[in-house]
Amino acid sequence: MEEKVLQLLIEALSPIERKVLPFLKKEEQDIWNIEEKSGADKTTILRALEFLKNKEFVKLKVEE
Repeated sequence: MEEKVLQLLIEALSPIERKVLPFLKKEEQDIWNIEEKSGADKTTILRALEFLKNKEFVKLKVEE
């Protein structure tokens, strides 16, 4: 049953969320590392991360 729920959650993600999600790990990742691995531009990644945060898929730590 859990696998089916997970599949439905994944299908509900936008294409940019699906593009970025595989490059996220439990340990910290930075935007440049994700950009390099995914091939997506910084704006797309930031947008995807914000969407994933709003859906409570990820927690973001912002450093300036």
